[in-house]
Amino acid sequence: MTGSVLDDMDEPYGLRMLTFTRENRTKEVAEHMAALLNGVQDPEELASLRGTFVIAFPDEEFPDESPLLDPGVQALLGQLLDAVPHLLFFLSDLPGTSSTHFIIAAVSPGDLLASGDGGHQIRISEAGLYGFVRALVQAAQFAEIHGYSREVVMGHLASMPEAIRDQLKSVVLGT
Repeated sequence: MTGSVLDDMDEPYGLRMLTFTRENRTKEVAEHMAALLNGVQDPEELASLRGTFVIAFPDEEFPDESPLLDPGVQALLGQLLDAVPHLLFFLSDLPGTSSTHFIIAAVSPGDLLASGDGGHQIRISEAGLYGFVRALVQAAQFAEIHGYSREVVMGHLASMPEAIRDQLKSVVLGT
């Protein structure tokens, strides 16, 4: 592994930046991160890690487009989600952290489209929606197994339109 993927940030909220450079976007790095996250069993450590990770890619590697349009980034995100199906439990749900976009890139990369301004748009397909719901349910179940309410992962829905958010919450929470 080239360099460290994990940097503790001295930022508000105690966020931990996972910066994946071109050199460390590998299956081995994804497996290493999965081993670290899947190995957390201590309740206090789990509490300190919940919702604190932010995935990032160096801006200089993607000056003209969103990194989520890159097949290598999509593959890495897919490998991470395959190895840590409850990944959303660990990802921050703060505005601007794009956790939901990362999941869509992992489960249905064809749903991401270049926006023309260097960013991306999402045109959600049935496969993308199913994959996102599955990831959200996995995170909610993981939370519940470890003594949390399933609600702790609902923050990932905050930026969605209310009608969609309510339907997804109903599916995940079983209400």
